Amino acid sequence: MNILFITPYLPVTGLHAGGVRMHALIRELSRRHRIFLVSVADDEHLARIDQVRPLCAEVRTVPTALIYRRLPVPPTLLPDLIWFEWSCPLVREEIRRVLARRAIDLVAVEYEVMAHFLPRGYPSVLTVHELQSFRAASVRRHAGDRRRARLLREEITWRRFEDVTFGRFGRLISLTPEERETILRRQPWLRIDVVPTGADGSYFRPLPDAAEEDDCVFIGSFGHLPNADAARHFCREILPLVRRDRPGAAVAFVGNGADRELDDLRGVPGVRVVGRVDDIRPSIARGRIFVNPVRLGGGMRGKLQEAFAMGRAVVTTSLGAHGMEEYRRGGCVRVADGPADFARAVLELLGDDGARREMGRRARRLFEGRYDWRILAGGLDRTLEAVREEWACARGGGR
Repeated sequence: MNILFITPYLPVTGLHAGGVRMHALIRELSRRHRIFLVSVADDEHLARIDQVRPLCAEVRTVPTALIYRRLPVPPTLLPDLIWFEWSCPLVREEIRRVLARRAIDLVAVEYEVMAHFLPRGYPSVLTVHELQSFRAASVRRHAGDRRRARLLREEITWRRFEDVTFGRFGRLISLTPEERETILRRQPWLRIDVVPTGADGSYFRPLPDAAEEDDCVFIGSFGHLPNADAARHFCREILPLVRRDRPGAAVAFVGNGADRELDDLRGVPGVRVVGRVDDIRPSIARGRIFVNPVRLGGGMRGKLQEAFAMGRAVVTTSLGAHGMEEYRRGGCVRVADGPADFARAVLELLGDDGARREMGRRARRLFEGRYDWRILAGGLDRTLEAVREEWACARGGGR
């Protein structure tokens, strides 16, 4: 097939989990299909464009600087975020250029913010990386009184947008069963497949000789609000409880934007802010426990798959465990909500080396059979083929 991907940033690695997912799946799909890409791109992503060019028959980009609007929001269904940051007509022009010159068989849109760019007359899928109405609701629950009214309006606007937009696609792809069920409760007629986020099992492998120098480690892109909130929540509410019983306990925050977004945590006893590193594997291996204390957002946390692939013990909130039911049933992860319960789970694992290492071994075994990118890409490929065949049948064999 000739597949046109429409993405809000370049599918490259080293910056955030969404880019890693898109890059890995496009890499696998490119072995069987011709990939065409239209993407918004800032300078940081453009510096990595050589990661994706070899995978695509054509790559067309729109500079981030050209997409922002400063005009008031008109009376449309578009949420504010889309109007101000993701509604540039230049993106639509680049899509038209590709469609005019190429025989595209299927359009694959990544993220809700790009859904309104869907061209008419093509079989299509939309990957919902994070259900925006769910994200807004989770932020509202933890917001102060002054922000709740604005966040409620944002949640309602996203719901309206989703209710109108999702039905335009031949199939939705959700990252977790939980978000799939949330959408189906509102729109039970939609067809939704689950394609989880995975990891590269040949790259993320256990490092048995690595010295465990940090009690806890949290990896993420800290320009993303849920990760920055999780780091502060851990430091303010959970770490003091851990250090009360284990005074020397420490946590390291590693990832893009940590040095900028978490500057206020420098100097907090037991906290190490590392920032972005070229290779996160040593940082994951250095932590006795991989913690994921997220309270906001949705989707599936790719960083957990990387930790499981490396055979690490994980403690996460139930929100952070969305899409991880197999790991939960297999005893590969501790799920705890509330500062006291989370701290207790961390302390129990820190105090039991055998249980911690056995948890990591079970996680690696489960990962190998289910969540490597090569396995997940096969499921996505079958979904794309089915969408194209359904479209052809519905139109009597052709577009």
